[in-house]
Amino acid sequence: SNNSPYLRLPDGRVLVSSTFDDGTSGIASLAFAGNSRLESSTRTFTWETTSETQFYWKGRAAHRGKLYAESRLDGVTQDPAADRLGSFTFNSLADLQANRPATFSRTLFTPSRSGGEWSGALAASDQWVKSQQFTLLYGARAEGNVFTSAPAFNPQIETLFGARTDRAPATWHVSPRVGFNWLVTTKSRQAFTSMTFSGLGTYYSMARGVLRGGFGEFRQLLDPALLTQASVSTGLANGERRISCVGSAVPIPDWSAYQSDEATIPVDCVGTPSSGFADLAPAVQLFDRSYEPARAWRGNLSWGSAIKSVAYSIDAAYSFNVNQPSLLDLNFRGVPAFAVSNEDNRPVFVPASSIVPATGAVSSVAARRSSAYGPVLSRMSDLHGWARQVSVRARPTAYAVHGEWLIDATYTFAQSRSQARGFDGAAFENPSDIGWSRGDYTPTHELIVQAGYQNGWMVMSLAGKLRSGLPYTPVIASDVNGDGLANDRAFIFGHAGGADPVTVTALDQLIASTSGNARECLERQRGAVAGRNSCEGPWSATLNATLAPSFRVTRALRKYHLTGVTLYLTNPLGGLDELLHGDNLRGWGSTPLPDRVLYYVRGFDSTTHTYRYDVNPRFGDTRPSATSFRVPFRMTLDVSMDFSRDPEAQQLGRILEPGRHGNPGIKLDSAAVIKRYCGNLPDWYDEILSQSDSLLLTRDQVDALRSAAADYSRRIMAHWGTWAEVLASAPDRYNVSELVDRQHRLIDEAWEIARQEAHTTLPKILSPVQLKLLPGNAAFIYRADKPITGVRFFGTGRC
Repeated sequence: SNNSPYLRLPDGRVLVSSTFDDGTSGIASLAFAGNSRLESSTRTFTWETTSETQFYWKGRAAHRGKLYAESRLDGVTQDPAADRLGSFTFNSLADLQANRPATFSRTLFTPSRSGGEWSGALAASDQWVKSQQFTLLYGARAEGNVFTSAPAFNPQIETLFGARTDRAPATWHVSPRVGFNWLVTTKSRQAFTSMTFSGLGTYYSMARGVLRGGFGEFRQLLDPALLTQASVSTGLANGERRISCVGSAVPIPDWSAYQSDEATIPVDCVGTPSSGFADLAPAVQLFDRSYEPARAWRGNLSWGSAIKSVAYSIDAAYSFNVNQPSLLDLNFRGVPAFAVSNEDNRPVFVPASSIVPATGAVSSVAARRSSAYGPVLSRMSDLHGWARQVSVRARPTAYAVHGEWLIDATYTFAQSRSQARGFDGAAFENPSDIGWSRGDYTPTHELIVQAGYQNGWMVMSLAGKLRSGLPYTPVIASDVNGDGLANDRAFIFGHAGGADPVTVTALDQLIASTSGNARECLERQRGAVAGRNSCEGPWSATLNATLAPSFRVTRALRKYHLTGVTLYLTNPLGGLDELLHGDNLRGWGSTPLPDRVLYYVRGFDSTTHTYRYDVNPRFGDTRPSATSFRVPFRMTLDVSMDFSRDPEAQQLGRILEPGRHGNPGIKLDSAAVIKRYCGNLPDWYDEILSQSDSLLLTRDQVDALRSAAADYSRRIMAHWGTWAEVLASAPDRYNVSELVDRQHRLIDEAWEIARQEAHTTLPKILSPVQLKLLPGNAAFIYRADKPITGVRFFGTGRC
């Protein structure tokens, strides 16, 4: 019955009608086809060789040169199944019940395709270090590529359109680049930046200011598979063959016959090509003579500094993009046959006789210059665009990482504009024309936050992203202007201008029921053609998290051979969405993809030359359906185990095993043992002295530090001395576990000696500013406000 959500198909099967989340029901369009992806395959190989040489110019100590060379060979073989069994589309459930399809298409022959490309680059640069504060880097990069094969030549295409099908873009180019780095310093704050390690990451102190910038040209690499489709789309007899049937040329489906015998699936349209509704002409794809890889001139300027314990940076960047790719149909006549008056005189490039009144399906055959071929797509690279952005980042510095909470945040404001044709963008007038609009994939606002929490038991980190919506264009679901592409921009009907009252009422209902950006976009453009990328999707948020035990806990677990335990939470927002909303998901944790279809064509009035539309009630909706792709929530427990001996037990073994229990070698005496243990602490006094210029140490400070270092060395030597005597006199049989436990305590006590030494001595010698600029390990030891335990240096320290 008409009120039932079920529909019985002609062969007796039952179809369940879809119901939208807002309570409305209906089916926009139906398609029956085989899943071609199950039978496709792609094989690739890559061979790459690189070489980098750095050198100093003779007689120019301030200059360092670098040469870089790269050679790469790629190959690809593809076996796509395409639409091997064909596809029927229906405009409605009623058409499906009556077995009245709107279109039928099928790929009759899809040859295997293969190709390859050699690409290479040679770069030369020079780095001029004028001083510790200023560095200039400049150079050039030469790039080139050659494809290993080219598509076959079709002389008829050259005769008809003046273009060659056998052209493979072999290109080469030289790109200049320059950049600088300027450390702005004062006497109170030098250019040196210290570094501190934490369970939450690595953090740096900042100089008074760092100014960086650069400008150069960057060139995109060509895809090795770029020619594969063109190699089988030459229009020759051995190329890809496909049929497309519309209206009266569509065969009537016989589902039972198709199920029992694939040979009964149609391989031709009903009637003859002269009817205009049957399209058997082969499509062609080729490359314009001037085609070359996309390029961009980019410049950036960055300032970084710190306010107290928070480092910040401000980055600005601009990119002018040239040679951007585009498509141009050489077989498109571009002469309007009539205009749709109630849609701002939308040009239609086929006569009304090429449009099926009952369904509104369009055959694009009459819009072609030559009926012998379908679309003859020439790949161009003549478009331009620009993009600009400003980013601000704030994060803790090296001497602010001892708290339990840390936050690192970056905010970016971006804008972009780009050119597009109607053949590769949303069209309204002649699709060959070029127009400017907002860029496709650039959010205006983006906030990236990394946060961490640590205590004595665990370390937790979060990485999240919040960004504004991506732009999209209100479109019609099928071709209405006759160019063969279903990318026509919609006309947002108002209450005047001869609009269909039914469509206007449905639009009013849609605007009243929707909200946010989709509603604003429709209201703003009532009575006008929708602009390309004139709508914007909603904001989106993504989040990932990790949870791991602290170093102290991990050390305790080593007795059970556990060296690491980490819990990864991928997309917890998606998991929370499903937990709270079940199948009625809100799309949390994934990039929202608004439904950009505003109208479905339901018929054509050949007398008034106007289309009849159904308004899509899900326009702008981002809620995922049961069949749409979802980013899953995933929880992964990563456990690593090490069944080898404990590293500290191995260290003890290297000390005690020689000369004992029949092992070769000589027993180490206490002096030799002490030298082994001095490596367990960094030589932090030496780190400070090595930075005497950066810290502006006076002669008196240097002498005082050397005297203190000598006293500290004697204390550390005495600390290890007793333990060294214990190990040197150990018998052949010894308890390794007991010695390891004692060693833990001795090393922790040595770190405490160092900490107390730094807290007591350094403030007496260094100024407060110098204390803030202490280098890595010295800063770590001095700023520790409680005993340092569980740290194993195993470095190159000395007593």
